[in-house]
Amino acid sequence: MQIFVIGGATNDQDRLAGHGHDLLRSTAMKLGEEIALAGHDLIVCSPFEISVDVDVARGFDLANGHGHIRFHIPDQDKIEDCFQEFKTTLKAAPLVHRHPLLGTEDSSDYSWLLCHLRALDNCDVLVAIGGKEGHAASLLLELARARRSPVLPVPCFGGAARRTFQEVRDSLELRLRDDVELLRHPESVPRVVALAEALIAPPTATKPLRLGPGSHAFLSYAHERMSDADLVETLLRRQGVTVTRDEEELKGGDLWRQTLSDGIATADAFVALWSQEYALSEMCWDEIEQALDRKMQILIITLDATPVLPRRARGMQVLPGSTRKEIRAALLNEFRSGRP
Repeated sequence: MQIFVIGGATNDQDRLAGHGHDLLRSTAMKLGEEIALAGHDLIVCSPFEISVDVDVARGFDLANGHGHIRFHIPDQDKIEDCFQEFKTTLKAAPLVHRHPLLGTEDSSDYSWLLCHLRALDNCDVLVAIGGKEGHAASLLLELARARRSPVLPVPCFGGAARRTFQEVRDSLELRLRDDVELLRHPESVPRVVALAEALIAPPTATKPLRLGPGSHAFLSYAHERMSDADLVETLLRRQGVTVTRDEEELKGGDLWRQTLSDGIATADAFVALWSQEYALSEMCWDEIEQALDRKMQILIITLDATPVLPRRARGMQVLPGSTRKEIRAALLNEFRSGRP
């Protein structure tokens, strides 16, 4: 696993008793040590002392783990000099990914953004500690969430990480349960590695999908595939399955979203009609992510050749359904195989 760590000092630390800069740095070093001991790779970007990157990297290096430190930095002389100087303090040479300089030597904001995006592309989970609100950490956390990348913000040092934690706490609790509270205490930060592993772990194996009389399925689809949804609903209802879906009467902002969310929460199974339109729909993504968070029994019917994109959904039960005949055959076989 590749863990991308961002953050740094915040404006909150002076107001948080005992949470000073020294504690932030020592905690970051301990986190780096735990990442190394767990055998994972560490991704960081900044070789400057104002970030937690260098402290996490030092802790990682001291642990003598089997993973690697991977730096993503702009190809700029000033930054290169700083990186080379920091590199001399490490026992093992980190791997470095240099990205093109955008703009001028005096203005490298876009270059850093490119590095952060490349790091985000390559990581399995983003961990944030501190970081000033309205600065790079805030932007990167928002980008990660927009990309639906796994994010684990540590709120105990305030800043951008705390704000993001407040926004994603409910979804984290669905995956991590009561362990989410560990993130609030600096002494528990080393447990972040175990939490990151749990956050991106595929759902635990479930019993074979049972769709039959008395069961309740939530049908998730893109509006452009209404006719396919009608067919699947008809086939499910013929087998005695209660179906909840985005029907015409379910309209209107937050109430509409809450009604659909409640439908997922009360269903026994989640049936997704995956297609190009589904992959491009924010609402559809929200629905399947909620089903994955709840570790529901999930059946995916692929209506075209669009790859199943959510990482946690890959490898799940998938039925071909590029034609109406194929949908009928696949579901009929599913009903037969699901009988006791």
